[in-house]
Formats: sequence, structure tokens, C-alpha cells
Amino acid sequence: MEEKNRLLQIVLLANEKQKEGKCLTLEQAEKLLNDRMKVLRVLKDEYITTEYMEAEKVYYVLSGSFLMMRSSKEGKNSVMDLKRAPQFLGIDKAVVPEEDYTFSDNLAKEDCLVLEIDRGYFIQSLKEEAELGFEIIRILCRRLVNASYRADRMLFYTNEEQLMIYLIVYWFNHHGGQSECTVRLKNSYIAEEIGISIRGFYRTLDKLKKESLLTVVKGNIVVTQEQIRKMSSRCGDFMNYKYHFE
Repeated sequence: MEEKNRLLQIVLLANEKQKEGKCLTLEQAEKLLNDRMKVLRVLKDEYITTEYMEAEKVYYVLSGSFLMMRSSKEGKNSVMDLKRAPQFLGIDKAVVPEEDYTFSDNLAKEDCLVLEIDRGYFIQSLKEEAELGFEIIRILCRRLVNASYRADRMLFYTNEEQLMIYLIVYWFNHHGGQSECTVRLKNSYIAEEIGISIRGFYRTLDKLKKESLLTVVKGNIVVTQEQIRKMSSRCGDFMNYKYHFE
């Protein structure tokens, strides 16, 4: 074991960069690599992982964003989430390999840098570095909370409320300091994510358009800072759901 664990250093540095609104660069990551890790470049519209992968690896997305999806035997895709770096993939598969876990299909929405970690090194690091173990527990707890929030949202909120929450959180994660933000996702993806039919989605979209809470430009939803402010004031206590779609 290294004197100071390299994986832990990468995770902590990625967290620091995230707080600054930045991502770890290739040069910064390469300085911390060892022979049990390497950095991959995954281009937009390529898969980071698929359910058919069997390699004993864990992946840590250092930069970019990706869609987390599941596919049925009939070939239908279900979008589970839109994720931004930094994110771990394959923790469950690594920790309990005896269970029949598979990777989800993770499709890059923009170019991504991905750290590929040898499973044995990942497990060894978890056992020997309490700080890394705590970080992984924090990540898993947040995912459980998000799953619980998502179930509550689908049970208790109207379609309009669900779409507004989605747009508020998307703004929080993606507007990048600009005065307006374009949601660069297919409407069918958004409908699946918030758990409504595509018909219901378009009815909801039309209603929010008539209320001047959003616009549609070339098929994409566009929201401004003022529209997000109005949605936030209407959503009230829904703002506890800050991390629904992170």
C-alpha cells in the first residue's frame, strides 16, 4: 500500500474542483496515477460502460456528463438519470461480485475523462483508507436518498410540479453562470425521468409555456433565471429536493 493512497488523493482533488465549479484535468489526474489505474477518454455518444461488460474494474468519471440507462430484452431504453462528474460506476459490482449485478448503460452526453481502477486495488484501498470508505458511504447514501425522493415525487406531486422541480435542478447543475439554460435532452428522456407518459409531458409542457415559465427553441426547453426564480417560489418546500437529478 502506498504511503498516501493515490485513489483517495484523486477523489479528494476531484471534490475540491467540484466545489470550484471545475473538473479534474487529464494532467492533474495523470500525476496521481499508479499501475492499478489509468485514464480513458470517452467521446460524446460513446458508452462509458454497458451491461455486457465483465471486466473487474471500477470507473470514476472525472469530467463531463452521461446518461445512466437500462435496456429491456425487447430493446427499450429507460433513462434512469443524467449524471455529472465526478461519479463512481460499478461500486456494487466490485464489492459484492457474487451477486448478479451488471453495469448500467452509461452514455456520454459530452466528452468524458474516466478513471479505470483495478477492482482489487479499489477494494484494498477501501479496507485500508477510512477516509475513502467514508466518501464511498456518503456517495451511496446520497443515491439512496435520491431514489427515495424520486419515488415520493412520483407519488405525491402533479406533473407540473415534477417538471418544474426537474428544470430547477437542471438549472442548478448546468446553467454555468449564464442568464438562460437550454435543456439538451430529448423530451422522451425527461418524461421517463419524471415518470409521466409522453402525452402527459407535452400537455404539461404546453401549460408551463402558456404561463410563460419556459420557452421551446428548436425542440429544446429553454429557461431563464427569472423563470427559474418564479418556479422556485411556486415550488416552496420542494427545494429540499436539490439533488434529485444531479
